[in-house]
Amino acid sequence: MTKSSLREQFERLGHIQGVDPILSGSPAIVSLRLVGKLEETKSVEAVIALRRRGAPTLKAKRAVEAALERKANVLDVPTVESLRALAEDLQRFGFAMSAESATLASSTNVRRRNMKEPGLDGRHRDKDGEIHKKRGDTLVGTLRKEYGSDFAKGYRSDARLGTVLNKEGATSLRE
Repeated sequence: MTKSSLREQFERLGHIQGVDPILSGSPAIVSLRLVGKLEETKSVEAVIALRRRGAPTLKAKRAVEAALERKANVLDVPTVESLRALAEDLQRFGFAMSAESATLASSTNVRRRNMKEPGLDGRHRDKDGEIHKKRGDTLVGTLRKEYGSDFAKGYRSDARLGTVLNKEGATSLRE
């Protein structure tokens, strides 16, 4: 395939729309719901409006899909210039939103809301199925409560998991 034929193929696809991000604002936790008729919604534009405010594309898409199916949804939007502006954007595309206080919009609170109950293996999974991993700054003392007093023998309880893994030459708790 020559460069010119590849260029022709891309030209046929048309212009790719860029997303101009909102550069300043406060975080918010929003929940979307469908208003009006399903045929009149503009779901792609709603995802783009959320993406402009720093929400990951996949999470924005899933929140919009849940709203279309009239299911509960929660989305952490990192950069909201004003709740009114976001609400107006979403209203134009067929969605209404409710928002929690920006002080509650921490990733920890969003993760807690998105966590399912532990599975048969005792590990937590996010609603999207991803297994919750232990962070490197977790203290050994905290892990001993979960895994028993023999966990990381020889290390102090205030040592961090990342330090223990580095010294042991491991990359995860499985090793």
